[in-house]
Parts: sequence; C-alpha cells; structure tokens
Amino acid sequence: IIDIGVKEMDTEYIGDEICRLCQDQKYSVKKIGPMMTYKLKQRLNEIHASGNLAELKRIPGARCHDLIGNRLGQWAVDLKHPKRLIFLPCWENNNDKKMNEVKKITLLEIVDYH
Repeated sequence: IIDIGVKEMDTEYIGDEICRLCQDQKYSVKKIGPMMTYKLKQRLNEIHASGNLAELKRIPGARCHDLIGNRLGQWAVDLKHPKRLIFLPCWENNNDKKMNEVKKITLLEIVDYH
C-alpha cells in the first residue's frame, strides 16, 4: 500500500442542531431550504477535502475568513448570502497560530451575523 499523502480536515460539532443540519439532508432541507442545504454540503465537502485551514482559505468561493468583534477567534465560510457557516479552528499551538497546522475545526452554527 502506498501512502499518497491525502489528508482530510476533521470536523466536530458544538451542538445537536448544527450536527443534524450537517448530517441529515432531509432535516436540513426542511429547516434551511434546498439551496442552503446544497451550499452547506458543498462547503462541508471542501472542508473535508482540505488538509488544513490554509488550504481551505485558498478556495475562492468559500471565502474563509477570521471574524472580529464579539466573534473574535471564530472563523466563517460563505453559504448562500447572507448566511455563513461559523467554526472554531482547533489550533495545534495556541502561542504560534499557523493555519497549515489546523487540521480540525469545530462547527458552531449557521447564521447571518451582519
């Protein structure tokens, strides 16, 4: 067996609602609609296909970015405007935050924070 170096970013969920939205398509369509569900699934696929936060940040359509103000420390990716998927990066070393070392994120919520 040859290791081709494929790495996937891990995800965990902060609560039952975001977990169910991400894992249960029928529930997701009912709660947030088919277009938002489609975009959520697309972003989740991009997150899982990324080896780390630096790779996710390079996906133009995701527009992965860190947040400020009362959401300092949280990050977001775009869904269907104006909604965002909010997450917390699991930093390997809190003193030296390198995006290429973040291989796990915690999904928090889908929200319009504008």
